[in-house]
Amino acid sequence: MKRKYVVIGIIVLVLIVAAGFAGRYIYKERFSDEMPKSLDITNSTDVKFKAIGIAWKDNVVLQKSNKDDYFIPQVLDIQESRVRMVAITEDNQLLKSDEFQFEGKLKDPEKFKEVTIKSVENKKLILNVATAKSKIEVLKIPKNYKWDQKIATAGDNINAEVFFKAKTKYTYDLTLHGKGGKAGASGEVKGGEEAKASWVAPDKNILNSWVRFVKK
Repeated sequence: MKRKYVVIGIIVLVLIVAAGFAGRYIYKERFSDEMPKSLDITNSTDVKFKAIGIAWKDNVVLQKSNKDDYFIPQVLDIQESRVRMVAITEDNQLLKSDEFQFEGKLKDPEKFKEVTIKSVENKKLILNVATAKSKIEVLKIPKNYKWDQKIATAGDNINAEVFFKAKTKYTYDLTLHGKGGKAGASGEVKGGEEAKASWVAPDKNILNSWVRFVKK
């Protein structure tokens, strides 16, 4: 009889744990505003950046965030294995790191890479991960651009909106962090044209957007 109660207890415990995992999954899918990440970026320096991102051959992705919450979302579908960190300072200087290992296609979507910008030395980003001298030539980012993001009310909806325009020979597109971790997208436009995207805003008025420059 005692053994029977032990077995029943184990079954109940397994059911409770399974229910916990199921509840966590349902909450994340239905109520969480988090976007699945490929890379999480922390700035531990005293330098204030206007945008942070990564660069690889013929591509640069930069993020603007009103919460200083920097990351590369999986929705950008970046397949490169080696990239460089890039950041734009308040006075429009483009700083770069050496290259580091990047896993765009994660084996486990929950286990994204985390990289910290430890310091800036001689206008170079120093990271907390292994780096190597890079042959990746970072695209020249235009110093004069317009990148606005805002919260706008339309009837009962509270939307996040982003606009980007720059004089450049590269094409570019926008991705916007929306409610439920969804993404709004502008589609690709030519340099000099305005790219714009909108989606229902996440809670806490979070504004995160990414511009991707591509050299054709």
